[in-house]
Amino acid sequence: TAMANLADCLAIAGRTEEALATARSGLELAPRYHPHSRDWMLLTVSELSYDAGDYAGAEEHLSVAPQRLVGRLLIFRQLREAELALGVGDEDRAAASLESVAEAVQVTEEPQWIGQYGASQAELLARRGDLMGAQRAAQRALDRMEVCTDDVIRIARVSTIAIRVEADRAQR
Repeated sequence: TAMANLADCLAIAGRTEEALATARSGLELAPRYHPHSRDWMLLTVSELSYDAGDYAGAEEHLSVAPQRLVGRLLIFRQLREAELALGVGDEDRAAASLESVAEAVQVTEEPQWIGQYGASQAELLARRGDLMGAQRAAQRALDRMEVCTDDVIRIARVSTIAIRVEADRAQR
């Protein structure tokens, strides 16, 4: 848990390569008899590999089967898959991943899931030409995050997509 949190903090600080090295170390240290810790670290390595531009590494570490996951671990896994799918242009895969956790994200109060879901949903809808839907998805995420966090990095991620959607709407 400490290694995952340290990697997350390093990533938020813009130190992606150091964050990825920390997550890889955490994966090596995670005991095999504790699958939850190993699964979390696999997904953390996947996330940071994606952030570092290593899509193959991100896919490789996305190996945790969603059928055996519940709660935050399932949300994390499916949001990782959605972001990777968007990164490689597979909108159908992204949509299926987002749909599979829509209800869970709706009831969570954790800004990391609200923000990532909202940003991915807005991105998917914008790519599909539904700019009003994309604007609503980003606004919902921002409204929900407003009451539960002052995490500017996660707010900025959703805001960036919202601004791009508004620029696209204005241009059209």
